[in-house]
Order: sequence, then structure tokens, then C-alpha cells
Amino acid sequence: MEHSISSEAYAAFCAETKEQRIAWFREARFGMFIHYGLFSSHGMGEWAQVWENIKISDYEKLASAFCPKEGCAEEWCRLAKEAGARVVTAGGGVIANGYLREQLTKACAQAGIRLVLPAKKHCTDNAAMIAAEGLVQYRLGHFSPLSINAEASIPLRSSQ
Repeated sequence: MEHSISSEAYAAFCAETKEQRIAWFREARFGMFIHYGLFSSHGMGEWAQVWENIKISDYEKLASAFCPKEGCAEEWCRLAKEAGARVVTAGGGVIANGYLREQLTKACAQAGIRLVLPAKKHCTDNAAMIAAEGLVQYRLGHFSPLSINAEASIPLRSSQ
């Protein structure tokens, strides 16, 4: 079951529990982030449509046929456990799927792994998740210096 609180209440919760949450992550030391979406069916990154010049009409056909692999949540948790992860989080538009969230919740519980999921409304794309967290940080008065490097510095493709 998903719970919803106001941005102000969430910001207050974050401020009040910051040290406790940081302590937990320092103790956990290692986690797994699952970024899952339509692009996963290509075995490529989220820019597959652009890199492969896939027409929007063709990509829409892929989207309508996309179905998470049966047992993927159990497989992810098995891999996380084998690697020593104590926390799993997931993102991407597909993670808004209620069935997949339910399966991942069950699999993490069975594996004894903590699961952290963004609210469904923030799973539309990465920009929505980043903007939601940015608003919380803004309201908490946490700002980056104006000298921050906002230029892309990691190549999108490895040279071959």
C-alpha cells in the first residue's frame, strides 16, 4: 500500500530523520539500483530509441508489447543478495506498474532486503524523480554553489 504526504510534511520528515537515515545507509554500505524500462527489452540503455534511430511509431509498438519477464523481481533480489546488497531501489517508468511493485516488494521481503521505491507519480521518468527531490532539498534550504559544473562530462557511448 502506498502512502502519500504533503511536500511540507515530507521535508519535515527528511529533516527530522536525516541522521538516522544516513546512519542506516552507512551501515548498509552497499545497495542495488534497478533502472528498468522499455529500453531493457533491447538490452540497451534508455537512449536506445535515439541511438538506433527507432521511429516513434515503431517504438510505440514495442511499448504496447512490453511485459516484464516473469520472475524478474525474484531474480533481481537473488542477484542483490549474492552481491551483498542490503537495500534495493528502482526507477524508470515501468516501476510505476503496480504488479511489478508488488512482486518486487514481496521478493525483497523474502530476501530480507530493504526496498526503497519512489511514489508512482514520480516514476514517469527520471526528470520527475529528480525534480521531486530537488523541491524537497530547495525547501530544506540545501543549495549547490553557482560554480557547480553542469556540463556533461561522461561520454554516452564507449569508443569501439
